[in-house]
Amino acid sequence: LRNTFYAFAKHLESVGDLPAAISCFEKSETHRMEVPRLLLDIPHELEAYVTKSTDGALWKWWASYLESAGEMEAAVHFYEKCKAHQAHVRVLCYCGRLQEANVVALQSGDKSACFHLARQYETMVRLMLF
Repeated sequence: LRNTFYAFAKHLESVGDLPAAISCFEKSETHRMEVPRLLLDIPHELEAYVTKSTDGALWKWWASYLESAGEMEAAVHFYEKCKAHQAHVRVLCYCGRLQEANVVALQSGDKSACFHLARQYETMVRLMLF
């Protein structure tokens, strides 16, 4: 049944019925890849779709997209929302918000987030010595 919904969604996309295509992509469980591709040229529609979604994987993709576009504050919000602790800490460190990064790393207990923060602190110490 998923293949049928996917094929029908592709057909709907080709005839320009985007809302119905999105619905079918969701039913085929391919919406995480297909809907962003479909709406990439319509940024306000894509943002509205992601914002009203409850899909953590979609939020993480959106946060990554925002980060690549240089919208760090919005990326921080979505990384926090989807509980992507390592990415959240990484962006906070990039923005110079080490205290917040420290809180996120310690509260989450995420090993990769803590490791990233530790590397940031090591780099700061090395820079102070030279």
